[in-house]
Amino acid sequence: MTLTHEDHGPVLRIQHPEDLLALIPHELGHRPRDECVLAVTGGDTGFLLLAMAQPPAGAPPEVVGGELAEALEHVPGVSDVIVVVYRESVPECPVNELAALTVQWEQIVRTVGVELLTVLLVTPQFWWDPAQPDVARTSTLVEESPVNAQLIALGSALEPPAPGDDPRWQKALREKARELDGPGSVTTPEVETRGQEPRSATTGGEPRPGADAAPRGCRSAGTPRSSGTPGPGAALPCGPTALAVWERTLQRVQRRRRDWVTAVLETPAADLRGMLDGLRDEATRTCLFYAWLCGERARAESAWLALAPALARVHGGPEGPEPAGDAVEEALRCVVAVAGEWDGPPHWESVETAYRILQVLDAVTHARADQHRDRADHDCPRSEQGHSRAALDRPRVDRAGFRPLEDPLGSEHLLSAETAATVVAALAQLEVFRGRAHSAGRLLARCEEELQESAASPVGAVEEVRRRLARQATPWWCTDPRTGWPGRSWWVRQTTG
Repeated sequence: MTLTHEDHGPVLRIQHPEDLLALIPHELGHRPRDECVLAVTGGDTGFLLLAMAQPPAGAPPEVVGGELAEALEHVPGVSDVIVVVYRESVPECPVNELAALTVQWEQIVRTVGVELLTVLLVTPQFWWDPAQPDVARTSTLVEESPVNAQLIALGSALEPPAPGDDPRWQKALREKARELDGPGSVTTPEVETRGQEPRSATTGGEPRPGADAAPRGCRSAGTPRSSGTPGPGAALPCGPTALAVWERTLQRVQRRRRDWVTAVLETPAADLRGMLDGLRDEATRTCLFYAWLCGERARAESAWLALAPALARVHGGPEGPEPAGDAVEEALRCVVAVAGEWDGPPHWESVETAYRILQVLDAVTHARADQHRDRADHDCPRSEQGHSRAALDRPRVDRAGFRPLEDPLGSEHLLSAETAATVVAALAQLEVFRGRAHSAGRLLARCEEELQESAASPVGAVEEVRRRLARQATPWWCTDPRTGWPGRSWWVRQTTG
């Protein structure tokens, strides 16, 4: 098979199954997990990738085939299909699993009227081909495919490993999680002055370590809560305080973009707690998004003065004094911008820096689940752990597959499942800002799966992003190349001021 994106190249030659497996992550922009990818040949483009959830074993073929036919309705000339099924764990008997998948997909594609060429079964370390179903091929073959090298040279869309998926950072992430593990902030923390950077000249003044002076009229007790915040009686830090801590961390990471993961992990624990608490508060979270979009903390602080009491009233909080007119106007601009109904241009430097900080926070909040898994394994007698296939294949508890059976510390805990989901929801919101609705949808689905499997309460941040995505899937600024997302590698290429 030969693929060409233009009349005169570049040309990709798919000669072996491992070449196709190398192509898929680069084209989708992510490594599939527990899903299937259909490689459809024919049509005007000659080749199409379609990602979908793997149908259950008992799903009626005509129902799945109808959904597939609807997806291919506007793709003329479809003739053949290759199905690649991705699994996170190795099946008990890969040969039988591959045979069952082949029969299932033969029945499905028969209802569509196309021919099934083959079915491949892929796990993180091994993959199986019906040509030799009893041979477990290693992922090294995929990595060494010339297609992999060619796509990297051409500029791949594949996301680099997040800090939580990178083995180099696992120890540091667990240590930072242990440092942060504990109840959420109740009062504004005080930390040492060492390592604190001065605030930028645009915001004025010298910051207090761990906290900044709030504008007149700021009342932390009136801050509305979203689900995932501490319970009744626990007050979050004042919104402007969290905004200031976030800005300070953004500036530090911008100066150290070559080692940004280390820069985030070296942030004082008190600052990280304040940043997480800010994300867990609805008004502060919205204003953080606004600060990153416009690149001005002062405007976000002004918006918070009107947005916080308004949300407090919505949630049945105390009636406070009416905010000033300019604060109300800024709050309206904030809501409109975060909803994507703004021409921009966004301050991509702030958005991209915040995205990387959130990636580290995502890894830290999920590293705590890894610790509880290890603790449970250590406490369980070896005779009870056993060496059965079920024990070996039980879901891992890590950033990529956070599946605790319960959240023993509850939502009032800083590193609770609700906090972890709130961080992922913030990442999804920034993916919306980038114009990547499908990536945002995958992150939201991950949030819901984690919350369901940990028996945690619904998180307001997840629903907020889902509502915005349903109303305005593509922000206005993404419709113009001059204001749209400049790409993942743009941030790394920028020079520090």
